[in-house]
Formats: sequence, C-alpha cells, structure tokens
Amino acid sequence: MRSKNIFKNVLASMSLQVVSIICGLILPRVIIQSYGSEVNGLVASIVQFLSFISLLDGGIGLIIKAALYKPIAANNQKEINKILYSSQKFIRRIVLVFLIYLIGLCVFYPQIFSKDFDRVFTIILIIVLSISSISEYLFGMVYRLFIEAKQRFYIISVIQMAVIILNTIISVTLINLGANIQIVKLSTAFLYLLKSITICIYAKKKFNLNIKEGKSDYKLRDRWSGLMQHTAFVIHDNTDVVVLTFFSNAKEISVYSVYQIVIVGIKGVIQSFSNGLDSIFGEMFAKDERKNLKEKLLYYEMTYFTIITIIFACAFSLITPFVVMYTAGIHDANYDRQLFGYIMILAEFMWAVRQPYGALVASVGHFKETKNGAIIEAVLNAVISIALVVPLGIVGVAIGTLCAMAFRTFDFIIYTAKHILLRDTKNTILHIVFSIIQIAIVFVLFTLLTNVIPMVAHNWIIGAICCTIIATFVVCIFNILAWPKEAKATFCYIAKKIKGEKNDM
Repeated sequence: MRSKNIFKNVLASMSLQVVSIICGLILPRVIIQSYGSEVNGLVASIVQFLSFISLLDGGIGLIIKAALYKPIAANNQKEINKILYSSQKFIRRIVLVFLIYLIGLCVFYPQIFSKDFDRVFTIILIIVLSISSISEYLFGMVYRLFIEAKQRFYIISVIQMAVIILNTIISVTLINLGANIQIVKLSTAFLYLLKSITICIYAKKKFNLNIKEGKSDYKLRDRWSGLMQHTAFVIHDNTDVVVLTFFSNAKEISVYSVYQIVIVGIKGVIQSFSNGLDSIFGEMFAKDERKNLKEKLLYYEMTYFTIITIIFACAFSLITPFVVMYTAGIHDANYDRQLFGYIMILAEFMWAVRQPYGALVASVGHFKETKNGAIIEAVLNAVISIALVVPLGIVGVAIGTLCAMAFRTFDFIIYTAKHILLRDTKNTILHIVFSIIQIAIVFVLFTLLTNVIPMVAHNWIIGAICCTIIATFVVCIFNILAWPKEAKATFCYIAKKIKGEKNDM
C-alpha cells in the first residue's frame, strides 16, 4: 500500500510541477509585458510580505502531521478528531494575529516602500493578494494536512492542478481584456477560496471526519517550538526580497522574481521526489520499523542524489540563458545576471540536499531540538544580505542565501546522523562534495560544447537537451565508479519494484 501511494504521489506531483512550470512561465511574462517590470516587482514584494502567513503551513503544519501519524496508523478516529479540532483552534488564533499584521501592512507599506505607486492602488492590491492566503488557511488547512498525513498527496495535487490551469486561463483572458492587476488577482483569490472549500468537503465525506466531535482540552505537543522554528525559516525565505525592498527598487525585485520562477519550478520537481517523506518516515517510526527505514533510506539517498545532481547541473548551465530568452523584448530592466544565477542555483542545491533529513526531523517531531539551527540560518541570511546588498546588489543577497542554506543543510545532516539514524556523516558529505564536482564537470563540458557547436549556444532547447544528456552520463558514470556497491544495490531494488515484487517501503 505504501509503495502504491508513493507512486501515485510522485506521478501526481510531477504532473503538478509540469503544469506549474508551464503556467508559471506564461503568466509572469504576460504581466510584465502588460503592466511593466515595476508592477511585477511590486506584486512580488507584497506577496513576500504576505507570505508570513505560511508560518501556519510549515510551522504548525508539520507539528499537526507529526501528531497525526500514530492515530492514523492505529485508525483511532477519536484521537484524530481531537488533534484536528485543537489544530483548527490554534490556526484561527494565528490568523487573527495575521489580520492585525495585514492592517499594519496596509498603513505602512504604501508610505515606505511603494512611493512610485498610488496609495489606494497599493492598499487594494495588498488586500486582494491576502484573500487567497487567508481563505486557504482558515477553511482548508487542517483537512489538507490530514490528507497529507494519510499519504494522499495526489488528491491535493490534482485539485491544485485544476486551480492553476483555471487561474492562468482566466488571468490571461482578463489581462487581454484590459483589466487592472487588482481584478486579475481577485480572480485568483476566488479560485483559491474554491480550492480550500473543495478540499474541506472531500476530506469530510471521504474520511468521515467530524472535527466538532474532537472538542476537548487536547494540546499539540511542541506547537510553539515548531512555530518558532518555522518563523525563523520564513524570515530566512523572505529575506532577499525584503532586503531588496528596503535597499533597492522594484525593477531589481522583478529581476529576482523572474529568476525565482525557474528556481520555484526546480524546487517543485525536487519536491515531487521528497513530498510525503515525513508521512512515510512518520508511519515507520510509529510502527517501530527503524531497521527497514535505514535500509530504504540507503536506496533513496543514492537515487535522490543522482536526480538532484542531474537537475542542478543542468540548471547551473541553463538558468541565465533561459531568463534572457524568456525576457527577450523587455528592456526596462537588465535580466542578464549570470553570477546571480550561478549563486542562487548553488544555494537551492543546498536546500535540495537537506530535504530527506528535514523530513526525518519532522517525522519524529524533533522541532524543539532543532529550532536553534533555524534561528541561526535566518540571522545569517539577514546579516550577510544586508551587509552585501549595497555594494553587490542582488548578488549580495544571493551570497547571504547560499551561506545560510549551507549552514542549515549541514546542521540537519549532523543532527539526524547523531540523534535519529545513529550513523556517520561521512557518506552524506562525500555525496555533497561529489555532486558539486559533477556540476562543475558538466558546466565545463557544456561550455566547451557551446564553443565548438554554436547552434547549442543559440538554440536554448537544443542546448537543454545536450546539457541533460551530458549531465546524465557524467553523474551516472561518476556514481557507479564512486559508489559501486550502493549503486548496484539501488538498481536491484528499483528493478524489483518495477517488476512488482512485494517488498513494500
């Protein structure tokens, strides 16, 4: 059953990422062409300031899922309802705090950060952009988290795909009809409200949930530690745009946001392979399957590092050429920023490395024990970004992100090795070092190829195909030579799964 859910989750998640990438490329370009880089930068800046509500998702969300694993494994409906009821109460309190923050944002943001725009224009945009987030967390969050804890990510992915496609069609149509940006974003807010209601109705009917029956004095364990940890993460994740908002301008934020389109797409693909790991690991810990976990983690790490190295080797070589091609004909800002692209890809590579180990921490609920690392990551990013943004611009904030990402990744690796897996960190660190070497080799070979065959340099699609072939060849050969036993064991395990042998994960 576990393997079947993994397959469905990965397939649906990959499909979602394909849809997200395609639609994510269409809409921002239409917005930039129709409203200009400054409006695009303003929207990106406001979205980052509003994203503080995601404290609910990553902070309390992980706590809720960690609490649900055991009662779900035991099919204890009464305990499930208690957890969900307590979770909903806690979420509503934090949403109330967010509404106060939203009022403050409407008062101060137009005055301080968007003097080039009409005050009323900016306030309306802030309110409209906030609707989708508030509705999602108020109406659908606890039900979505329950579905994820049940390892049914594919359900969420299918609903999300429908919303993204509809949003793109409606938004592009409205833009072409001459609607202002507020109307366009209001249509998005309505669709996300509909998504939340759909998830709520589905979860109640499919899994027979009745949260009101769980009314009790139940309290989520470590909820404040989880919230504090994710507060630090959200500060870290939003530092770049916030620093650029203070020390730069809307055009530079637009440049940053366009590169982020590519990075978000890459992260989405990576998450297709890591989505639901915390739920799977959590079930294994709930059933005391530690030996099984260690064995399967060996296969997963080998496969995962191979995949992310190929992806980031290609991204390192192709990100800036893609952005230049994507923004062709747009001359109100300089989008050709090679060094910035290279540093951001390395930073996101470090983010990708940490995903399995972060999932392990979440699965056992060690939020209090790992909160200091999250705080240090946020402080590192903020301090370095502020120190370097004036002399180096967006390159400075990228360096801050890279340093912070690297620190937190090694923090996760060391903690999980010492306190959860009880193993050495040597192999994991070697995986990282070898992956960076492979990325460098692919970059050199691809650069040489573009010099020999100009068509590869001038046609991005041909270049992307050639780069993928080079990366796949280099990474696979390198891994076979460096990890012969692990590579063989992983290949045999995957082959057994493909043949349908009953060796559930």
